[in-house]
Amino acid sequence: MPKAMDVEDLLIWAFRDQKIEAVAARLMPSGLSASPESNLAQILALGCRVQTSSAGAMHMAVQCHEDAAVIYDAVMALPSDAWVLVIKHARNATRPDWIEEGPGRWIDQVDRNGHPKKLYIDSDAKKGFIGYAPPVLEGVDPVEVEEARRAYDVWRYALVDLVPLLNAEMVDHEAIGPEVAARPWEKKERVLTAP
Repeated sequence: MPKAMDVEDLLIWAFRDQKIEAVAARLMPSGLSASPESNLAQILALGCRVQTSSAGAMHMAVQCHEDAAVIYDAVMALPSDAWVLVIKHARNATRPDWIEEGPGRWIDQVDRNGHPKKLYIDSDAKKGFIGYAPPVLEGVDPVEVEEARRAYDVWRYALVDLVPLLNAEMVDHEAIGPEVAARPWEKKERVLTAP
């Protein structure tokens, strides 16, 4: 009976513990690239999925656990932005940082009397008014937060997509989950705005 494991743990096992990248690099001199025998290539060429391990996975299985080779093959069939994130975090046993504190906010600059801060050509003499001081960002740039959360989404959805692909071919393991929360920042925002 296959051993059930969260898909995130399976990825960590394959990339960090089984070091499947090193095995693949030895077998494929061109480095990390999807095998022409990958599931994606089979689907594109045949219009259906062949229900056997790919030739690349079977060849890699000679030097590591067969399921690790299947995991590598499935990960490499993902879009490049997804497999890069999956491999990076599996290799390091980490998750993408979604910046829990959220986006910062823009604060208007004020003078010591609490009025909007004015800018002058000659600031010492306060002559030649040129406008008000621009707001300053307090906290993390909202663009940075948006990019980090997009990367988290890509990574999490890749985990979800991998489960059926892996379960169709793995021998000794069964992928479940992922247990990691989808869009955890939305849950946090709901808690903060609750009455």
